[in-house]
Amino acid sequence: MNRKQVVTAIIVTFAVVGGWHLLRNNITVNVLSGKRKRNPIKITNSVWAPNAYIYIAEEKGFFADEGVDVELFIADDYHSIIQMYKNKEVDGGFFVLMDNLKLLDDGIESKIIMPTEYTFGADAIVGKLEFTTVHDLRGRTIGIDSINSFSHFIVLQILEKHGLGEGDVFFANVPAEQVPNAIRDGKIDAGHTFEPGISEAKQSGYIVIAGSEEIPGVIIGGLNFHKQTVDERSDDIQKIVNAWVRAKAFAKNNDEEAMGIMSRAFGLTREEFTPYFDGLKILNIAESKALFKKSSQYSIYNSLLTASNFLVERGQLSHMPNLDDMIKPQFIENAK
Repeated sequence: MNRKQVVTAIIVTFAVVGGWHLLRNNITVNVLSGKRKRNPIKITNSVWAPNAYIYIAEEKGFFADEGVDVELFIADDYHSIIQMYKNKEVDGGFFVLMDNLKLLDDGIESKIIMPTEYTFGADAIVGKLEFTTVHDLRGRTIGIDSINSFSHFIVLQILEKHGLGEGDVFFANVPAEQVPNAIRDGKIDAGHTFEPGISEAKQSGYIVIAGSEEIPGVIIGGLNFHKQTVDERSDDIQKIVNAWVRAKAFAKNNDEEAMGIMSRAFGLTREEFTPYFDGLKILNIAESKALFKKSSQYSIYNSLLTASNFLVERGQLSHMPNLDDMIKPQFIENAK
């Protein structure tokens, strides 16, 4: 190899190593200006009232003020959120905290950054008029998103409240969005759903048989990020949480404008969007912080411990996870 070839080889090696370093640290370089720019943090969510505050942060420029670039994705349904997250198409997502446990089984290490709500009636079992109580569902078929899902977990928790067990009913896999139609078509007698499924069920002449107000604090939703993102971009995650805090404060003082921003983000009118808040305890900052405390009435730890036991008993987890490692309270604690 002559001197020119050696020099060329060295340059190529530095370029490859340097390029890997930039990619590893989520940095892109403008080939014309040479300026470095961190890649946007990608977050997925669905049409769910608490998620909408993130769009206030986007529209009001709070992300830009904090100095973080964020790219938001609205998934078609809840299942799509989990798939995008599992496939690492996004860095973070708004979803039920229990699903961080199920992701472990797929080798996905996830961190809980901020609880945003718990359901207090927003999840419901809807069904035909003839089923006026949970006991009436004995021997009937109930639609759930899938076996061992949070949907299945909710239904089992409600059945247990009424003295029924898993063997007292039959289950069918029906996405929450399809429950009203599945009842109409005779595929199921009742099913777990949430908005807009609850409103659609009522409009179709069905009733709410029972709701998550019977099991408050069991199902908590919030913002979650991949472990790698937390390890490598904790400063940007802090900025996102800061922007979220500002968005919540803005909504509190500017209800009309805030509702307009949130409903438009989901392609809904304000009238269509308003029912999405029903049955939800949307947490303020102090309440979010409180849920990180093990002594809290509706502690994240208690919720995940119950869910962990459920999943371990059913062979969905090989061992009890380290909840202290999964839960990251510092971001909401340090929020400005």
